[in-house]
Amino acid sequence: MENTKPKPEILKCHKCGKPSTGRYSPDIDIAGLSFCDEHKELMAAAFYCLLQNDTKTFDQLMGTDLATQK
Repeated sequence: MENTKPKPEILKCHKCGKPSTGRYSPDIDIAGLSFCDEHKELMAAAFYCLLQNDTKTFDQLMGTDLATQK
């Protein structure tokens, strides 16, 4: 009999792309920010910034640009 269960998605660190060892998320159904052991504290700070709507500091930490066009 063939196994038809879907394979679980392998999450990757949002900073470096290595396999993640955890994630910060506001809800179990939301992917949130995944991290490897090396970037756990960085992701904690970045996640806090998102919760505070501080995209400027988030962008500095992550090397991204979350600016939206108006």
